[in-house]
Amino acid sequence: MKRFSLFFALVFAVSMTMAQHVSTVMEDGDGNTANITQGFDGSGTSLDGNMSYVDQLGDDNDAMVTQYNNGYGGQAHNSEIFQTGDENTASVEQQNATGDAYINQVGDDNEANILEVGNFGTPAPAAGIAPYDAYASQEGDGNTVNMSIFGDGASAVAIQKGDYNIIYQELGQDVGNKVFKSSAYANQMGDSNEAIQIMEGQGFAGAIEIQFERERIWQTGDNNYAHQLQTDDLLPGGINYAEVKQTGDWNESWQTQSGMNNDSRVTQNGDSNWSVTTQFGNDNVVVVQQN
Repeated sequence: MKRFSLFFALVFAVSMTMAQHVSTVMEDGDGNTANITQGFDGSGTSLDGNMSYVDQLGDDNDAMVTQYNNGYGGQAHNSEIFQTGDENTASVEQQNATGDAYINQVGDDNEANILEVGNFGTPAPAAGIAPYDAYASQEGDGNTVNMSIFGDGASAVAIQKGDYNIIYQELGQDVGNKVFKSSAYANQMGDSNEAIQIMEGQGFAGAIEIQFERERIWQTGDNNYAHQLQTDDLLPGGINYAEVKQTGDWNESWQTQSGMNNDSRVTQNGDSNWSVTTQFGNDNVVVVQQN
């Protein structure tokens, strides 16, 4: 017999300084679906925020969380999704606020999707730097992580343990804004892994500016593939960093950087490795080690 338990709590408090939505969903069983939408429409303040927690145990679970703030750059989106079972899907979308998204999946054929978008029409909090944090962890075979973060101060971390995994992470900005103080990290442990990280954005006056960016991909296993891209245009980019570490056979690594003070490091241990690194700009350093 299928056992299904659902606990849903929604708290709405209004004061002169803060409003908050809180949602908690717990499910135990097969074929469960949880859809949560939280938001403030037009009257949000800098302290408005949404909090969501989803815990699912079973097969064929589907969790979708949407959080938005259409007022003045809310600062407190938080979403956590935990899934244990097979063929789970978890999706988080956060709009116009500081974003914090966490997804943990244990099982086979899991899929994690995270989208965080800043409020480009209003000043970002924290002296122009709005932190966006996205984290996904998967254990099992055939896992996929897709993360897209559009805002300053972004941090994306994806960790996978298993075979045939794919990680795609994109960090950037919308037209009229620049990328600033962002980082992306991918760690894959298993066979036939693929990791792609792209960091770029549209800067002021039609140029692209990358500053204080970090990109790292670590892979352990066979048939791994890694591709990283950091780009800028007219305005100077500074202190860019990209690193790929691969241990195993038939590894392949691409790294492309455009800007100033770039640093690209590739370490490959194993047979039939292939690395292509291209940098445009001044004061660039490239270190490649293959065994």
